[in-house]
Amino acid sequence: MSFLLCRYNNQTQRIGLSTQTWYGILQMAEENGWIPMGTVNDHEAEIIDPASLAYIELPELLPGEYWAEETRLVLIEDALNLADALDAALHQYRPHFLPCLAVYALQDSLLNSNGSQPSIGALQLVADFCAMGSFYIQKV
Repeated sequence: MSFLLCRYNNQTQRIGLSTQTWYGILQMAEENGWIPMGTVNDHEAEIIDPASLAYIELPELLPGEYWAEETRLVLIEDALNLADALDAALHQYRPHFLPCLAVYALQDSLLNSNGSQPSIGALQLVADFCAMGSFYIQKV
């Protein structure tokens, strides 16, 4: 199982993420100040003006639905807030060298509870993607 993030106004712009990576990115964002607004059902997304991404009326937000079975839309404010939090996470992402293992590892405070976390490249890619505005989340 994995997730596909697609631009709202250009669905050819996509990012594929493993479930573990997507959950890790959401966790890191929350740890860095992101307060999730919730998502919108795909069928309610047509009330948003695609030219400006301005609301005609505010759709019902579904809290905590960033990993639902159905396609969800992340609104522009939430996407920009997520980008800001991921940017803050990137500034704290400081690997240190472990000469005995000859690998890079992260400080314990940045590790997820299962001992892993998204790569710095995945964080940067999703942060840049979110900074461009609204996007769909699709479980694939």
